[in-house]
Amino acid sequence: MTRIFCLAALLAAGVVATAKEPYNFRKSAAYEKLSIEDRQRLEQVHRDLVLLWGALDMYADHHDGDLPSTLDELVPSCLAELPTDLFATEQAAKAELTHGYVSSKGGVGYRLKPGGAWQSSMGHFERWTA
Repeated sequence: MTRIFCLAALLAAGVVATAKEPYNFRKSAAYEKLSIEDRQRLEQVHRDLVLLWGALDMYADHHDGDLPSTLDELVPSCLAELPTDLFATEQAAKAELTHGYVSSKGGVGYRLKPGGAWQSSMGHFERWTA
């Protein structure tokens, strides 16, 4: 009887713990307003950022926890090629970078800030905790 009670308590705790949903950009009002084409591009940017996150993690594993100075250092050891930021424009490619970010792919790729933050033209992402 005690085992059943403990199991039920653990299951209930699991249900309560998972009741709060993590943020999902696909359920936001802003996402609903996007055109189909922009939604598809945003999905690709999301996949690219997951890919870059994994490549940065792999690089750090092979370099005593250090991150590259530029995303170009991920090629070819961690990635065959760098992805292109689908929201980058020619104007953005020519713009001066601020806050210490270093561009990749001539300004049409994603940007890395030495020390760990990285961004796309859609937003900023802080370094993960190792």
